[in-house]
Amino acid sequence: MLKRIALIATLLLLTCGGGEDDIDVSVSISDIANITTTSATVTVRYTAGNVSITQVGVVYGATAGRLNIATIINSSGTEPDENYGIVFAPASVSGHFDADLTNLADGTEYFIAPFVKLETSSPEFPEGYFLPSGYKTFRTNFATGSNPPAVSVTSISGITHTSVNVVATIGTIGSPRFEIRGFCYGTSPDPIDKDGNSTCTPAFGSDPIFSESIIDLSGNTAYYVRAYVSNRHHPVQYGQTTGFRTLGGDDMLTDERDGQTYRVTEIGRFTWMAENLNYRTGNSWCYVDDDANCEKYGRLYTRSAAASACPAGWQLPTRFQWNNLIETAGGTATAGGRLKNARWDNGADHHGFGALPGGYRDRAHVRVFVDIETAGRWWFGDGGYWSIRSGNNSVIETTGGDNFEHSVRCVQIRN
Repeated sequence: MLKRIALIATLLLLTCGGGEDDIDVSVSISDIANITTTSATVTVRYTAGNVSITQVGVVYGATAGRLNIATIINSSGTEPDENYGIVFAPASVSGHFDADLTNLADGTEYFIAPFVKLETSSPEFPEGYFLPSGYKTFRTNFATGSNPPAVSVTSISGITHTSVNVVATIGTIGSPRFEIRGFCYGTSPDPIDKDGNSTCTPAFGSDPIFSESIIDLSGNTAYYVRAYVSNRHHPVQYGQTTGFRTLGGDDMLTDERDGQTYRVTEIGRFTWMAENLNYRTGNSWCYVDDDANCEKYGRLYTRSAAASACPAGWQLPTRFQWNNLIETAGGTATAGGRLKNARWDNGADHHGFGALPGGYRDRAHVRVFVDIETAGRWWFGDGGYWSIRSGNNSVIETTGGDNFEHSVRCVQIRN
């Protein structure tokens, strides 16, 4: 079946110089017709005043980036292919030219622009060609058997206060094979790209089964997620929407001393702050004295300052309380990975603890501030500190530490 696209011809007029030597040139696409899976006919209209047109043509491609005079000059006489081409013809007094485009790819959007070649060059037309700005588009028909891919979310797991793991499967590969895949998620049902409420992230690779760790979510919040996929012949196809709710997160601790708030989480037998303490007291510092580091990682405290830094009703954890936390998170060999925030080493953050690598302060050496984005250290109240490092899922206990300043997590006092 022949398809016809009626285009409104736009007069493209250049007036060059002044007086009797003015050159008026116009060229435009008035119609695109006879569209098939591999071909189309483009009608060009053109006029010129005070100069002869010797050649007329169109330049086209699957992208608009090569629709320029340099492409026309450098590719003169080449055969068209499915991604790019030029069609030339001698000019005629009719001011009309039908360009037959062949060897196109099916189901593909093409960008096309007309041009004319003048008999002589001039300062206004140094190459002798006039190619107006702008272009028209059309899409070839789909070939028989061309079909879109299809995808669905098949698994949601590892839900924490701030993250979730999502797996999707492309059940129909599509023809041609899918090229783009990913997830869209948000707090509104049926998330979609650029709706103003959703986030869409691509998943790179070619395996029909793919996954993504979605991070930086809010606690105790209902989210919706669905997978998407597309190939070059079809627009994005979305799968069915699946919902989930993040853990806890609605319980907050407000420090009445300065009004700062902190997420809290239940882990094992105790209630923990899920962020590092950021209460300003004597003998505490921001990493490299930058307030932005305090906002993200909390302050670094001496042992004596840490002992009294927690707000009313909360205390610096004892070694027993830290041990309970670590045992609940799987033991010293693996608890580091389970306690890390998802932004750090792709941490699992299974319990919403949200450990971040805030570094520490070392007064015993020249390097005063050490290991931000590499390590986190936290005091316990009876003799030492725990540390977690990048590239390692273990948690290490160290005694002493009077020459250091570390982060503080507070635990709620039980009555």
